[in-house]
Amino acid sequence: MSDVRILADDFTGALDAAAPFASPDAPVKLVLSRDVASGAKLTISSESRDLPVAESSAAVDRAYHLLGGDAAGATRDATKPTIWFKKVDSVLRGNSISETIEMMRHGKFSACIFAPAFPEMGRRTRDGMHEVRDGENWGPASVHDLRAAFAEQGVDASIFSDDCPVEGVVIGNALAQSDLDVLVARCRDLPNVLWAGSRGLAQALMPEFKSQSQPRLSVIIAGTAHSVTRKQVANAVTKGLGKLEDGPVLLDPVPTAKDAAATTAALMRDVPNLSVRPGTGLMVIGGDTLSAVLAASKAETMACLGEIAPGLPVSRILGGQFDGVEVVTKSGGFGDDALLERLMG
Repeated sequence: MSDVRILADDFTGALDAAAPFASPDAPVKLVLSRDVASGAKLTISSESRDLPVAESSAAVDRAYHLLGGDAAGATRDATKPTIWFKKVDSVLRGNSISETIEMMRHGKFSACIFAPAFPEMGRRTRDGMHEVRDGENWGPASVHDLRAAFAEQGVDASIFSDDCPVEGVVIGNALAQSDLDVLVARCRDLPNVLWAGSRGLAQALMPEFKSQSQPRLSVIIAGTAHSVTRKQVANAVTKGLGKLEDGPVLLDPVPTAKDAAATTAALMRDVPNLSVRPGTGLMVIGGDTLSAVLAASKAETMACLGEIAPGLPVSRILGGQFDGVEVVTKSGGFGDDALLERLMG
Protein backbone atom coordinates (compact mmCIF):
# COMPACT_ATOMS: atom_id res chain seq x y z
CA MET A 1 0.00 0.00 0.00
CA SER A 2 0.97 3.65 -0.21
CA ASP A 3 3.01 5.33 2.46
CA VAL A 4 0.98 7.54 4.80
CA ARG A 5 1.71 10.92 6.38
CA ILE A 6 -0.87 12.39 8.80
CA LEU A 7 -0.72 15.83 10.40
CA ALA A 8 -3.20 16.61 13.20
CA ASP A 9 -3.53 19.48 15.64
CA ASP A 10 -3.60 17.31 18.78
CA PHE A 11 -2.44 13.85 19.83
CA THR A 12 -5.80 12.11 20.03
CA GLY A 13 -6.64 13.39 16.56
CA ALA A 14 -3.33 12.09 15.24
CA LEU A 15 -4.25 8.61 16.46
CA ASP A 16 -7.93 8.82 15.41
CA ALA A 17 -6.88 9.45 11.81
CA ALA A 18 -4.08 6.88 11.95
CA ALA A 19 -6.28 4.01 13.12
CA PRO A 20 -7.85 3.07 9.75
CA PHE A 21 -4.36 2.90 8.19
CA ALA A 22 -2.92 0.79 11.03
CA SER A 23 -2.69 -2.86 12.00
CA PRO A 24 -0.59 -4.76 14.55
CA ASP A 25 1.65 -5.97 11.71
CA ALA A 26 1.92 -2.54 10.09
CA PRO A 27 1.41 0.12 12.76
CA VAL A 28 1.41 3.87 12.24
CA LYS A 29 4.21 5.56 14.19
CA LEU A 30 3.41 8.65 16.25
CA VAL A 31 6.27 11.11 15.78
CA LEU A 32 7.44 12.61 19.08
CA SER A 33 11.07 13.47 18.35
CA ARG A 34 12.35 16.77 17.00
CA ASP A 35 14.25 14.99 14.22
CA VAL A 36 12.90 14.22 10.76
CA ALA A 37 11.15 10.87 11.07
CA SER A 38 11.44 7.82 8.86
CA GLY A 39 9.06 4.96 8.22
CA ALA A 40 6.27 3.98 5.87
CA LYS A 41 3.39 5.26 7.99
CA LEU A 42 3.74 8.30 10.23
CA THR A 43 1.39 10.55 12.17
CA ILE A 44 2.21 13.73 14.09
CA SER A 45 0.54 16.40 16.18
CA SER A 46 1.41 20.03 15.58
CA GLU A 47 -0.03 20.75 19.06
CA SER A 48 -1.68 23.84 17.59
CA ARG A 49 -5.41 23.53 18.32
CA ASP A 50 -5.47 26.46 20.75
CA LEU A 51 -2.73 28.60 19.21
CA PRO A 52 -3.27 31.93 17.41
CA VAL A 53 -3.40 31.54 13.63
CA ALA A 54 0.14 32.74 12.90
CA GLU A 55 1.64 30.44 15.54
CA SER A 56 -0.46 27.48 14.42
CA SER A 57 0.69 27.95 10.82
CA ALA A 58 4.32 27.90 11.96
CA ALA A 59 3.61 24.75 13.99
CA VAL A 60 2.10 23.09 10.90
CA ASP A 61 5.22 23.94 8.88
CA ARG A 62 7.46 22.40 11.56
CA ALA A 63 5.35 19.24 11.76
CA TYR A 64 5.29 18.92 7.98
CA HIS A 65 9.09 19.12 7.98
CA LEU A 66 9.33 16.38 10.64
CA LEU A 67 7.18 14.13 8.45
CA GLY A 68 9.80 14.50 5.73
CA GLY A 69 7.63 16.77 3.62
CA ASP A 70 10.40 19.26 2.87
CA ALA A 71 12.59 16.57 1.33
CA ALA A 72 12.86 16.72 -2.47
CA GLY A 73 9.84 15.12 -4.17
CA ALA A 74 10.75 11.61 -2.97
CA THR A 75 7.78 11.47 -0.60
CA ARG A 76 5.38 12.24 -3.45
CA ASP A 77 6.98 10.03 -6.09
CA ALA A 78 4.32 9.25 -8.72
CA THR A 79 5.47 5.63 -8.90
CA LYS A 80 4.62 5.15 -5.22
CA PRO A 81 2.33 7.99 -4.19
CA THR A 82 2.14 8.89 -0.53
CA ILE A 83 -1.21 9.63 1.09
CA TRP A 84 -0.89 13.06 2.73
CA PHE A 85 -3.68 13.65 5.24
CA LYS A 86 -4.46 16.81 7.21
CA LYS A 87 -6.58 15.71 10.15
CA VAL A 88 -9.15 18.34 11.12
CA ASP A 89 -11.55 18.27 14.03
CA SER A 90 -14.91 16.85 12.98
CA VAL A 91 -16.73 19.89 14.39
CA LEU A 92 -13.94 22.17 13.08
CA ARG A 93 -12.61 23.46 16.38
CA GLY A 94 -9.23 25.14 16.37
CA ASN A 95 -7.60 26.45 13.19
CA SER A 96 -8.90 23.80 10.80
CA ILE A 97 -9.30 26.10 7.78
CA SER A 98 -6.10 28.14 8.10
CA GLU A 99 -3.98 25.07 8.91
CA THR A 100 -5.30 23.22 5.86
CA ILE A 101 -4.47 26.21 3.66
CA GLU A 102 -0.99 26.44 5.20
CA MET A 103 -0.23 22.76 4.66
CA MET A 104 -1.47 22.97 1.07
CA ARG A 105 0.66 26.07 0.43
CA HIS A 106 3.78 24.85 2.20
CA GLY A 107 3.56 21.41 0.60
CA LYS A 108 2.78 22.80 -2.86
CA PHE A 109 -0.20 20.48 -3.30
CA SER A 110 -2.14 21.14 -6.49
CA ALA A 111 -5.48 20.09 -4.99
CA CYS A 112 -7.03 19.60 -1.56
CA ILE A 113 -10.10 17.46 -0.92
CA PHE A 114 -11.64 19.03 2.20
CA ALA A 115 -14.22 16.66 3.70
CA PRO A 116 -14.57 16.98 7.50
CA ALA A 117 -17.77 14.92 7.80
CA PHE A 118 -17.92 11.96 10.18
CA PRO A 119 -21.52 10.80 9.59
CA GLU A 120 -21.28 7.84 11.96
CA MET A 121 -20.68 10.27 14.82
CA GLY A 122 -23.23 12.89 13.76
CA ARG A 123 -21.11 15.29 11.68
CA ARG A 124 -22.24 15.95 8.10
CA THR A 125 -21.62 18.40 5.27
CA ARG A 126 -24.63 19.39 3.16
CA ASP A 127 -24.38 21.91 0.31
CA GLY A 128 -21.07 23.10 1.74
CA MET A 129 -22.59 23.67 5.20
CA HIS A 130 -21.03 21.66 8.04
CA GLU A 131 -23.49 20.48 10.69
CA VAL A 132 -23.48 18.59 14.00
CA ARG A 133 -26.26 16.36 15.30
CA ASP A 134 -27.64 17.08 18.77
CA GLY A 135 -30.17 14.40 19.61
CA GLU A 136 -32.71 14.43 16.79
CA ASN A 137 -31.72 17.89 15.57
CA TRP A 138 -28.92 19.25 13.40
CA GLY A 139 -27.17 22.56 14.00
CA PRO A 140 -24.17 24.49 12.66
CA ALA A 141 -20.66 23.29 13.50
CA SER A 142 -18.00 25.65 14.86
CA VAL A 143 -17.38 26.56 11.21
CA HIS A 144 -20.64 26.31 9.27
CA ASP A 145 -20.34 27.77 5.76
CA LEU A 146 -17.16 26.14 4.45
CA ARG A 147 -16.86 28.12 1.22
CA ALA A 148 -17.25 31.37 3.16
CA ALA A 149 -14.64 30.25 5.69
CA PHE A 150 -12.09 29.61 2.95
CA ALA A 151 -13.04 32.89 1.23
CA GLU A 152 -12.27 34.75 4.47
CA GLN A 153 -8.73 33.35 4.16
CA GLY A 154 -8.48 34.45 0.52
CA VAL A 155 -9.10 31.00 -0.98
CA ASP A 156 -11.83 30.30 -3.53
CA ALA A 157 -13.14 26.81 -2.71
CA SER A 158 -15.54 24.83 -4.89
CA ILE A 159 -18.05 22.09 -4.08
CA PHE A 160 -17.22 18.66 -5.49
CA SER A 161 -19.41 17.40 -8.32
CA ASP A 162 -18.98 15.03 -11.25
CA ASP A 163 -18.29 17.90 -13.63
CA CYS A 164 -16.20 19.98 -11.20
CA PRO A 165 -12.49 20.20 -12.05
CA VAL A 166 -10.53 18.99 -9.04
CA GLU A 167 -8.04 21.77 -8.48
CA GLY A 168 -7.44 24.08 -5.58
CA VAL A 169 -9.64 23.43 -2.55
CA VAL A 170 -12.62 21.18 -3.26
CA ILE A 171 -15.24 20.66 -0.53
CA GLY A 172 -16.82 17.23 -0.26
CA ASN A 173 -20.45 16.97 0.82
CA ALA A 174 -21.26 13.87 2.87
CA LEU A 175 -24.49 12.86 4.56
CA ALA A 176 -23.39 9.24 4.95
CA GLN A 177 -20.12 7.31 4.99
CA SER A 178 -20.96 6.05 1.51
CA ASP A 179 -20.72 9.64 0.22
CA LEU A 180 -17.12 9.81 1.46
CA ASP A 181 -16.44 6.43 -0.13
CA VAL A 182 -17.67 7.74 -3.50
CA LEU A 183 -15.63 10.94 -3.12
CA VAL A 184 -12.45 8.97 -2.50
CA ALA A 185 -13.13 6.53 -5.33
CA ARG A 186 -13.42 9.41 -7.80
CA CYS A 187 -10.39 11.34 -6.55
CA ARG A 188 -7.99 8.67 -5.29
CA ASP A 189 -5.79 8.63 -8.40
CA LEU A 190 -5.31 12.39 -8.57
CA PRO A 191 -1.64 13.39 -8.44
CA ASN A 192 -0.28 15.63 -5.71
CA VAL A 193 -3.48 15.83 -3.65
CA LEU A 194 -3.87 16.71 0.03
CA TRP A 195 -6.71 14.95 1.84
CA ALA A 196 -8.17 17.01 4.69
CA GLY A 197 -10.83 15.60 6.96
CA SER A 198 -11.65 13.63 10.08
CA ARG A 199 -11.76 9.93 10.82
CA GLY A 200 -14.62 9.41 8.33
CA LEU A 201 -12.42 10.42 5.40
CA ALA A 202 -9.55 8.29 6.73
CA GLN A 203 -11.88 5.29 6.77
CA ALA A 204 -12.92 5.98 3.17
CA LEU A 205 -9.26 5.97 2.14
CA MET A 206 -8.64 2.64 3.88
CA PRO A 207 -11.95 0.73 4.01
CA GLU A 208 -10.41 -2.74 4.44
CA PHE A 209 -9.18 -2.19 8.00
CA LYS A 210 -10.34 -4.48 10.84
CA SER A 211 -11.19 -3.59 14.43
CA GLN A 212 -8.78 -4.72 17.15
CA SER A 213 -9.55 -6.30 20.51
CA GLN A 214 -9.70 -4.07 23.58
CA PRO A 215 -7.04 -4.52 26.26
CA ARG A 216 -8.38 -4.97 29.77
CA LEU A 217 -7.95 -1.59 31.45
CA SER A 218 -6.25 -1.16 34.81
CA VAL A 219 -5.87 2.65 34.66
CA ILE A 220 -8.10 5.38 33.21
CA ILE A 221 -6.66 8.91 33.00
CA ALA A 222 -9.13 11.74 32.39
CA GLY A 223 -7.61 15.20 32.10
CA THR A 224 -10.19 17.12 30.08
CA ALA A 225 -12.98 19.39 31.30
CA HIS A 226 -15.11 18.72 28.22
CA SER A 227 -18.72 18.21 29.31
CA VAL A 228 -18.98 14.93 27.38
CA THR A 229 -16.11 13.39 29.33
CA ARG A 230 -17.36 14.82 32.62
CA LYS A 231 -20.69 13.02 32.14
CA GLN A 232 -18.91 9.80 31.18
CA VAL A 233 -16.67 9.89 34.25
CA ALA A 234 -19.55 10.73 36.60
CA ASN A 235 -21.61 7.86 35.22
CA ALA A 236 -18.71 5.39 35.46
CA VAL A 237 -17.94 6.42 39.05
CA THR A 238 -21.51 5.53 40.04
CA LYS A 239 -20.81 2.10 38.54
CA GLY A 240 -17.66 1.62 40.61
CA LEU A 241 -14.88 3.22 38.58
CA GLY A 242 -11.89 3.73 40.85
CA LYS A 243 -13.52 1.74 43.68
CA LEU A 244 -13.64 -1.89 42.53
CA GLU A 245 -10.79 -4.09 43.73
CA ASP A 246 -10.18 -5.63 40.30
CA GLY A 247 -11.36 -2.63 38.30
CA PRO A 248 -9.39 0.22 36.76
CA VAL A 249 -7.82 2.97 38.84
CA LEU A 250 -9.05 6.47 37.98
CA LEU A 251 -6.67 9.45 37.75
CA ASP A 252 -8.82 12.56 37.29
CA PRO A 253 -7.29 15.84 38.49
CA VAL A 254 -9.90 18.03 36.76
CA PRO A 255 -12.39 18.44 39.66
CA THR A 256 -9.74 19.90 41.99
CA ALA A 257 -7.69 21.83 39.40
CA LYS A 258 -8.41 25.54 39.00
CA ASP A 259 -7.54 25.57 35.30
CA ALA A 260 -5.99 23.56 32.47
CA ALA A 261 -2.45 24.44 33.55
CA ALA A 262 -3.13 23.07 37.03
CA THR A 263 -4.54 19.89 35.49
CA THR A 264 -1.38 19.40 33.45
CA ALA A 265 0.80 20.03 36.51
CA ALA A 266 -1.14 17.41 38.46
CA LEU A 267 -0.73 14.87 35.66
CA MET A 268 3.01 15.53 35.44
CA ARG A 269 3.23 14.96 39.20
CA ASP A 270 0.98 11.90 39.51
CA VAL A 271 1.51 9.87 36.32
CA PRO A 272 5.04 8.71 37.34
CA ASN A 273 3.46 7.09 40.42
CA LEU A 274 1.02 4.97 38.40
CA SER A 275 1.53 1.30 37.66
CA VAL A 276 -0.24 -0.85 35.09
CA ARG A 277 -1.01 -4.43 36.08
CA PRO A 278 0.70 -7.08 33.91
CA GLY A 279 -1.37 -8.03 30.91
CA THR A 280 -3.56 -4.93 31.12
CA GLY A 281 -3.62 -1.54 29.44
CA LEU A 282 -4.59 2.02 30.17
CA MET A 283 -6.96 4.59 28.74
CA VAL A 284 -6.16 8.27 28.21
CA ILE A 285 -8.89 10.82 27.52
CA GLY A 286 -8.15 14.13 25.78
CA GLY A 287 -5.36 15.35 23.53
CA ASP A 288 -3.70 17.56 26.14
CA THR A 289 -3.99 14.70 28.63
CA LEU A 290 -2.16 12.35 26.29
CA SER A 291 0.54 14.95 25.69
CA ALA A 292 1.12 15.24 29.45
CA VAL A 293 1.06 11.47 29.99
CA LEU A 294 3.64 10.86 27.26
CA ALA A 295 5.90 13.58 28.68
CA ALA A 296 5.52 12.50 32.30
CA SER A 297 6.17 8.83 31.49
CA LYS A 298 9.12 9.68 29.22
CA ALA A 299 7.66 7.75 26.28
CA GLU A 300 9.74 7.72 23.10
CA THR A 301 6.91 7.10 20.65
CA MET A 302 3.61 5.27 20.15
CA ALA A 303 2.66 2.70 17.54
CA CYS A 304 -1.00 2.91 16.54
CA LEU A 305 -2.29 -0.65 16.02
CA GLY A 306 -5.80 0.22 14.85
CA GLU A 307 -8.97 0.88 16.82
CA ILE A 308 -11.36 -1.07 19.03
CA ALA A 309 -14.24 0.98 17.58
CA PRO A 310 -14.55 4.23 15.61
CA GLY A 311 -13.07 7.05 17.69
CA LEU A 312 -11.24 4.65 20.03
CA PRO A 313 -7.73 3.98 18.69
CA VAL A 314 -5.53 1.43 20.40
CA SER A 315 -1.76 1.92 20.40
CA ARG A 316 1.37 0.59 22.06
CA ILE A 317 3.63 2.92 24.02
CA LEU A 318 7.32 2.45 23.29
CA GLY A 319 9.96 3.55 25.75
CA GLY A 320 9.70 5.04 29.20
CA GLN A 321 7.57 4.06 32.17
CA PHE A 322 4.83 2.32 30.16
CA ASP A 323 7.03 0.63 27.57
CA GLY A 324 5.04 -2.06 25.76
CA VAL A 325 1.71 -1.13 27.35
CA GLU A 326 -1.36 -0.85 25.13
CA VAL A 327 -3.38 2.33 25.49
CA VAL A 328 -6.87 3.23 24.31
CA THR A 329 -7.31 6.93 23.56
CA LYS A 330 -10.27 9.16 22.82
CA SER A 331 -10.94 12.85 22.38
CA GLY A 332 -12.67 14.71 25.18
CA GLY A 333 -15.84 15.31 23.17
CA PHE A 334 -16.31 11.77 21.88
CA GLY A 335 -18.83 9.14 22.94
CA ASP A 336 -22.11 8.64 24.78
CA ASP A 337 -22.60 8.89 28.54
CA ALA A 338 -22.14 5.13 29.11
CA LEU A 339 -18.91 4.74 27.12
CA LEU A 340 -16.51 4.42 30.08
CA GLU A 341 -18.88 2.08 31.88
CA ARG A 342 -18.76 -0.28 28.89
CA LEU A 343 -14.98 -0.07 28.58
CA MET A 344 -14.55 -0.88 32.29
CA GLY A 345 -15.67 -4.40 31.38
